[in-house]
Amino acid sequence: MLRRELAEYLTKLTAARNTVEAKDAINNFDPKAATQLSGCGVRSSVVGNNRNSAPTPTPPPMPMELLAESLPENPGPSLQVVGTPIPAAEVKAIAVDTSGLSFGLGVFQGLGDATYPVISTDSGVLWRVDGPEFWYAAAQGPDAVGAVRALPPEGACFWGQGGNLVRVTLDGGADWWETDFEWGVYKVSADDGVIDVIALGPPNRDGTSAAFGYRSTDAGRSWHLQGQLPNVVP
Repeated sequence: MLRRELAEYLTKLTAARNTVEAKDAINNFDPKAATQLSGCGVRSSVVGNNRNSAPTPTPPPMPMELLAESLPENPGPSLQVVGTPIPAAEVKAIAVDTSGLSFGLGVFQGLGDATYPVISTDSGVLWRVDGPEFWYAAAQGPDAVGAVRALPPEGACFWGQGGNLVRVTLDGGADWWETDFEWGVYKVSADDGVIDVIALGPPNRDGTSAAFGYRSTDAGRSWHLQGQLPNVVP
């Protein structure tokens, strides 16, 4: 009887000692302690000998921030220089600013459908080229431009559904900057100085594309990812 009771006592003592070792090992959480845990009936969660090792975080599917690039005054060879007049009939997608300025897209037919931002200061009677050359390709291609929205008091932003670029001016066309959305732009809205973009993400097999919301509070100079949206059909 004494031998059996002594054996039971030793078993309980060993279990208690192992429990204390396990708690100490968890608190210290280093590779040696983790190895000790395996002898106490606790499965180690540490792999390798680097105590600072951690799971590699999954990168976001889209950039968290995008920055615009300023367009040079003379971005390259251009068929039409700033100030070139254009007939009102060739102006598309007009947006009127609160200061009375009108912005639009001037499409020069017969010149490869070269498209430029144009401006009018007399309610659309006379128009002139107001910035660097855009390209209009029936909403196809990375440089597609087909829409404009006014940014009061003297600005506008231009983009095209399916195109990659959002171009912005705040001073009537004197200065321009653009942001490249890698997978394309689906929609742009602007209100009280805030510009929101629904940017396309990688395409899916069912013909839809992932969609992500970006917001700019500095007139399109920088953009911050707001989150993922329901898939869209480009």
